[in-house]
Order: sequence, then structure tokens, then C-alpha cells
Amino acid sequence: MGGAKQVINDYIDEQRASQAEWLADKGIIQAKDEATGQILTPEELGERYRGNPTLLLADNELAGAEAVQSFVGYEAALLALEAATNRKKLVTDLAEFKEEAGKILSQINTKSPNALSEALGQYGAEQVYKDLGLKQNEGFIHRYHGCDNMMDCKKRGLVEIEHKGYSNNSTSLSENQFRERQGSDRKNKRWAARMKKKAPKVGQASNRKGGPYQQKEQQLWQSILDKDGKKNHLAIFTNTETGQVRYFWQDNAGNLLPPKEGVLQEFTIPEFETVKSTFADGLKALKGNK
Repeated sequence: MGGAKQVINDYIDEQRASQAEWLADKGIIQAKDEATGQILTPEELGERYRGNPTLLLADNELAGAEAVQSFVGYEAALLALEAATNRKKLVTDLAEFKEEAGKILSQINTKSPNALSEALGQYGAEQVYKDLGLKQNEGFIHRYHGCDNMMDCKKRGLVEIEHKGYSNNSTSLSENQFRERQGSDRKNKRWAARMKKKAPKVGQASNRKGGPYQQKEQQLWQSILDKDGKKNHLAIFTNTETGQVRYFWQDNAGNLLPPKEGVLQEFTIPEFETVKSTFADGLKALKGNK
């Protein structure tokens, strides 16, 4: 009984905190620290919701609660359950899904023959971001031939993202003319050096993808150059026929690392056919308006 209560408490605890963070991040709610009067960040607000058990444990249930928390893979299993629940909510909340789909369609090249695969690949990646609690790095601007995204992770720090949409279970990552694999330190050091040369163009009008170069963008890539391109790398692959999403951390050369024992790094997008048809309809509408 103590073990069962602990699982319920831990699950509700994290769901409550995640919802508070989401509401604060969207600007729906705002909270102040009573002692300082300072506005709490979404992360700070989430922490205030943690550690408040819903079901109280009797003295004779404490041992069972401690036992279940000590099981190998308990945290990974709990995270998997939370992630699956969150993904289901995203798809069933039609308004939120449409907002996310619209954002993705505005970011890809809708004229590309692979536009649908690109959109689905990015959508799969967005679900992984939520699973891992990744936050958008403010200095990153997506540009032609650059990486797909740059995120911040509480545990790992800066994370570079490469996401793919394939019609099969491929986990292929390309190499450039210098034999540098996507998601490798060497490729990112080269790109950082290239971006440094753009410093004189900061603020100048530009019709290139991403618009004018920005100072915060320069600061991000300078920090990467200072570390010789070293950072965390994450590759995400979405099967555009089945909706299966798999993700892998990479080593410094860009090679995919096997998942840690007990950590499931794959899932299938719920109601995938609805998701896919929505993106397809959106692309048709955009092409019809041009």
C-alpha cells in the first residue's frame, strides 16, 4: 500500500508542477514570492508545487514507499508514464495542436518536395523536447545549413538538435565535405568560426533565412567556439509512415549512443494519421494561397 501510494504521489506531484510551469510560461498565471515580492519564473513556480504528497503515508507504509523508490529504473518508468500522458494531452487538445502545427509550418520551406516529412520530423522533435524538459535557447536562430535547433537542458546544459523525418526506420546523419558528421564537435566548431565572421553584419537588413544577424546569436556561437564546439548532441528520427519517434544522444564525433539501460527512448505519436493529415492539409492551404 505504501509503494502504491508513493507511485501515485510522485506522478501527481510532477503533473501538478508541470501544469503550473506551463500556465506560467504561457502567461496565464503569475505568482510572487511572498518574502521578496519577486515574480517567480515558470521553473521556480513548478518547484513550489513539488514535494506536497496527495496521499499521506502511515508509519507502517513508509518502508513500502522507500522500497518502490529504490527500484532500478523507477525514475525512468515514471518519466515514461508522464511523457506518454503529456503527449496524449497535446494531441487531444485540438487548439494547442493547431497552434503548434501552425508554428512548424511557418518555419519550414513549404515549397520543398519533402515539406511534409520535414514538418513531421520537427513535430516529432517537439514532443521529445517536452519529454526531456528542453527549453529553447534564446540566442539560436535557424539558418540555412546550420543545425536544426539549440536547446537548454537543466541536467546537460546546451544541447544541439538534429531531427529527421524518414519514410522508414533510418537513423542516417549526413557528413559534409570535410567528413564532419551532423551533431559532431568538429562540425559545430567550424560553424561557430563561420558565424564569428558575420559579426560586422549584426543588425544589418537581410532577406536571408533567419533575418538579420543578432548580437545574442553571436554570443551563443562565440561560447561554442570558446569550447571548441563541445556540447551535448541529440539526434531525433521520426518515421513519417508509422509515427514512431526515436532519439539518441551522440558522442563528440556524432555517432549515435545506445540508450541507457531502463530508459526507453522511443514512442509512437498518438493519433498519428490525424496529425499527418492536418499537416498535409495545412501545406495544401499554404500552397494554394501563394
